[in-house]
Amino acid sequence: MREKEYSVVRRNGREAVFCGRKQISKWYRCIWKGVGLMMGESDYFLAENGGRMAIFDRNGNRVSRWFDGIHTEGLVEGESEYYVAFENGKEAIFHVSGRQVSQWFDRVWKTGLVRGNSSYFMAEHRGKVAMFNRDGSRISGWFDEIKTAGVLSGESEYYIAARNGKEAVFHVSGKRISRWFDRIIPEGLVRGRSEYFMAEKQRKYAIFNREGRKISRWFRMMGESLVSGKSECFIAGDIGKVAVFDRTGRRISGWFHFVEDIGLPEGEGDYYVARKNGKVAIFHRDGKRISKWLDEIHDGVFFEKEGLARRFVMGKSSYYIGWDSGRFFLFTKESPEPVAEIRNRELVDFLNHLTDEEIEKILAGKKGRRKQIVEGLKLMKKPRAEKKKEAETEVRETGGTS
Repeated sequence: MREKEYSVVRRNGREAVFCGRKQISKWYRCIWKGVGLMMGESDYFLAENGGRMAIFDRNGNRVSRWFDGIHTEGLVEGESEYYVAFENGKEAIFHVSGRQVSQWFDRVWKTGLVRGNSSYFMAEHRGKVAMFNRDGSRISGWFDEIKTAGVLSGESEYYIAARNGKEAVFHVSGKRISRWFDRIIPEGLVRGRSEYFMAEKQRKYAIFNREGRKISRWFRMMGESLVSGKSECFIAGDIGKVAVFDRTGRRISGWFHFVEDIGLPEGEGDYYVARKNGKVAIFHRDGKRISKWLDEIHDGVFFEKEGLARRFVMGKSSYYIGWDSGRFFLFTKESPEPVAEIRNRELVDFLNHLTDEEIEKILAGKKGRRKQIVEGLKLMKKPRAEKKKEAETEVRETGGTS
């Protein structure tokens, strides 16, 4: 909470800043009320007189020259000790001390030094743009455009620059770490989310590491999960043929018609869902198929809500529901064979919202208020080998006594 409250009083067409009943500024034509000192954002306010603008501190002392205009970002908004002033159609950065940090440019970007995101800023001169440090020294070449810039946002030490219709990734040191490509996808290295970036060339995509080394082949389709930092894997392929790859670019799955972007590809769990020849199945990250090829894995794949299937693939449940030959079945990760048939759709929707513990109680026959639910399940017969294994386990646990 602020110790003192400041306000703007208007009299005879002029305005002044007061602290309580004490006047702390001279009378000006206009004082900015919705930003800075009056809003508790900083110790500074902006005033205009005779078509000229200046910045003042909380004691009414002028801390800047009079300019044609001053942007509120930075010093006035409490984001940094810097601000951008404009004069004769040009812009420059100044420090609260009054020191001019940059030369006059056609345009100065506020993101970065002025807004307190980083120690760098970007400026435009004669249609070209470049990066500068807090001393005003240019640290890059002049480009047609600087796109996503982690250097300015403080997310990384990298930025994407464009020249002659091509794009490349640069380090803050000025070193170009990639070749010139048709396009650089902004996710990943430049935004500080991973050690990788994705490039496009002739409508194909490939992934590169921070040294600029290509770790994947060129594909027509490529997921951003590795690049965005969500997962250690990514989906890539060509039309009608995709697979899952690890961070080294090694293929860790078979080729499928489609792989859903849930589970392993999104960094959640060890499973993924693949589609082939009109069927769908669940696979483990080691490539082993753990489910039958089904007509559909119900819920969670196409729906936003977290049904059993989505929770299973994400490693949050031991059960999932599948649709096969016109019937619903309940499956568990222990076996590709179903543990129960679900006889009505209402029960499917109900089971999708239960916890594993609640499902286990139902399967164990603990009816109670769930009598109708239990009757809606047809438990599948277990193979003899599985029954024998359970019997042996029970003998060991009970010591052979009843």
